[in-house]
Amino acid sequence: MTADRLSTAILEDLDTFVLENAKAWMASGRIKRNSFGVEILVAPLPGNDFGDAKRYYFGNTADDAIHDSAWYRENAGGKNDICLETGLDSLVAVRLYPGLIRQIDGAFPWGGAIIDAVYGLIIGTSGFKEDEDILFSQTIRNYLVMLLNREGEVAVASARERGEQTGAAGANRFISL
Repeated sequence: MTADRLSTAILEDLDTFVLENAKAWMASGRIKRNSFGVEILVAPLPGNDFGDAKRYYFGNTADDAIHDSAWYRENAGGKNDICLETGLDSLVAVRLYPGLIRQIDGAFPWGGAIIDAVYGLIIGTSGFKEDEDILFSQTIRNYLVMLLNREGEVAVASARERGEQTGAAGANRFISL
């Protein structure tokens, strides 16, 4: 697996998606107008081994907000730490296992971070109401999985095409990273 599972195209698309969705949700009154921060952890491989996960940050600072985006990204990171240590979404862990949460240094004990152990993703959002943070994280996760699947479909089709060739041309029939 390459050191970075998210291509430049995915990161650019994701950045636009996060910012434009937040603006649209705020403009429509669906979420509170505020600064916000998002931290995404991507495991080196699909699955739940986040040991060498890469961290990506998104967000925006509102002119009239008390705190800036960096403040909320730190909060999102504290929620993500809960997912890392428990393997659960932060709200589930906080509500069901407060005894565990008190033992996680740097935990920010709120809902808003979700874990996807199949794709190796943890997405935390902070800056809105708790249920809005959760919904925003879920929306980002679904969009990111869609982008990863699109790139995956191309790789799978290419490997299958190569595999249908005969002789030496068909030898390169596997996914290569």
